[in-house]
Amino acid sequence: MNEKEWLDYFEIINNRQPTAEEIQQAKASGEFIASEPVVENSQPQVQLNEQVTQPVLQVRAPKTGLSKKAKIIIVSLIGTLLVALFLGAYAFIHQQVGKIPEGTYLIESDYYYDKNREEMVDRLESYESIDIDVRDFVRVKGNYLKTYVYHTWSISFVSELDYMSGYNFEYDTWSRSLKHTWTLSEYEDTVGKILRKYYKGATFMSESEIEDDTKHYVKRYKSELKRTYRYKLRGDRLTITIYDEDGRVLAIRTFKRLSKAKEKNLIYDYDKDAKKDREQYLP
Repeated sequence: MNEKEWLDYFEIINNRQPTAEEIQQAKASGEFIASEPVVENSQPQVQLNEQVTQPVLQVRAPKTGLSKKAKIIIVSLIGTLLVALFLGAYAFIHQQVGKIPEGTYLIESDYYYDKNREEMVDRLESYESIDIDVRDFVRVKGNYLKTYVYHTWSISFVSELDYMSGYNFEYDTWSRSLKHTWTLSEYEDTVGKILRKYYKGATFMSESEIEDDTKHYVKRYKSELKRTYRYKLRGDRLTITIYDEDGRVLAIRTFKRLSKAKEKNLIYDYDKDAKKDREQYLP
């Protein structure tokens, strides 16, 4: 047996630990074989210590995400794109809402500023008190708008400048404004030709009187060019507000869009009266 086994056996038999002399005697008599001291190989330990004491190089894993600067650029681009889309959508909707539907609009209310009374006056009410049926109307086609002066009394009245000239306004959907289509010189030239044609052969109108009429129209148009015209749409109603050069309201006129049947009747009556007027004065 080995030394450990003998020591365990001796303790069991004698109920005590052996003395040093008893151990030496038992060893000398060959009662157990002494265990060989274990020689530990220190080389791996030395190598391990060397590896531990050497500085360890940290190897960083390559970054797979975006840099902070790149993220800022991307966020800025996305923000700019969203703002551009929002503004584009707003501009599109704003312009579409401001588009005046084509058709014919009949006068519904008409207020103008009376300088003497220093207040807005109902023009239709004033005309109604003297039995004048005001039937002014507006016709819209594309981005152009034309106003017509038309009323009936004991006789019908139409403005020769209305039925003998083209559209007099172009409207802008962004600013909701109306702009005269003719310059002052174009208007003067056109009106002069219209009046000469209109009164050609009329014995009661001399050339000087025609020139005076032309100057009167041109003077009025010159003042109109200084005014600002704005419009609003509310359902089938078109309101045109006129401001002077100082921004004060001169007139507010509201027109209601007619159905196809009512439009047909109005245009029929107007064309009939305009034809009578042309036959009376034009050759």
